[in-house]
Amino acid sequence: MDNNEQVEKMCKELKTDAPRVSLEDLTNNIKDVEIVKHVTKSGKIIRIALLETQCGFTVTGESVSVSAENDRPEIGTKVAIDNAKAKLWPLMGYHLSMKLHEDSQ
Repeated sequence: MDNNEQVEKMCKELKTDAPRVSLEDLTNNIKDVEIVKHVTKSGKIIRIALLETQCGFTVTGESVSVSAENDRPEIGTKVAIDNAKAKLWPLMGYHLSMKLHEDSQ
């Protein structure tokens, strides 16, 4: 269970029923995932995850294998996706905050 899943479980257990961005909201907002692999001139492997949201906005996350011998695509891909999701959380929080503000006016 990753950290996002642990937090989601805690929120459900503690009955946080007020408006919030849930893990399900975040997951459902991801329309497409693209992984780009790049090898630098010095041999470092960089994976870039591009997460396209339902509205077409894209966030990126990166991972780097400093030693090519340690590169494992499944690990680099997961790290890059997790890093992109970490950027998406505050954007979705901002969007929800704006919606709640507009609804209160």
